[in-house]
Amino acid sequence: MGQIFRLRKQFTLLCGLLLLGISEVYADIPVVIEIQDVRVQKGALYVAVYSDETSYKNDEAYSKFKLDPATSVLSVEIDLPAGDYVVTAFQDTNGNEKLDTGIFGLPKEPVAKSNWNGTGSPGPWKKLKTAVNDNSRKITICLYKLL
Repeated sequence: MGQIFRLRKQFTLLCGLLLLGISEVYADIPVVIEIQDVRVQKGALYVAVYSDETSYKNDEAYSKFKLDPATSVLSVEIDLPAGDYVVTAFQDTNGNEKLDTGIFGLPKEPVAKSNWNGTGSPGPWKKLKTAVNDNSRKITICLYKLL
């Protein structure tokens, strides 16, 4: 009887440790998204976070949020599971809640994408993605006015 109780206790402890380990592996990571070169009080900033290539291509963001800029650098913290992400943003300077484009689809309003320096085509998911893990907890993007 004592041996069965001891085995049950050890089994329960082992299961608890396994569950704790699994929850650590799948726990969300607090990530700071920093947006630079924001035009102060020149329109809301719309930010989208994409978790995979398909959602990026289909514009189906993992998370979207709107910020009202009071400074030229904005930071927001979001909890994300470890993985690869693309972060995009645009500043809606005319208040119509959409990104306006001109000739050839070039944005008329300031835009940003992770791992893009504002020159040339931003490129595909593979170029824009950035890793989120225990060693990488900050994503910095910069707004660029193209037209």
